[in-house]
Amino acid sequence: MSKRSFTSANKEQHSELEESYKVAREGVETIGLRLVVDNNKAGEMVVKMRAETATLFIEEIQIEKKYRRKGFGTQLVRYAEDIARSCRLTRIELRPFTTDESSMSTPGLRQWYSRIGYTETGDSMYKAC
Repeated sequence: MSKRSFTSANKEQHSELEESYKVAREGVETIGLRLVVDNNKAGEMVVKMRAETATLFIEEIQIEKKYRRKGFGTQLVRYAEDIARSCRLTRIELRPFTTDESSMSTPGLRQWYSRIGYTETGDSMYKAC
């Protein structure tokens, strides 16, 4: 299990990203990652890599309420982008939606992804690596 340290807005917090699982099946590799801040689960991300299409798909990003709006979501997306580049993939895709409208609406989430470089195409968004 690999780990990567993150820097939060509050420099006193220790945060890291841990690989919680990796599964390869039928040309798709799925990786589950857990965000830990000060020894507490702060969020998670699931990505799927498809070598056939040279695409990394961000399946899910979830940040616990107490850790939202501190830059962790952006760091998780940037880490997914790093994974894609290191695996020589050419595209990142995602379908932005939220199940917790109290934090950010789905249209707000789409705007956020646009601000960090993703382009809308139908119900999904993408970015070239």
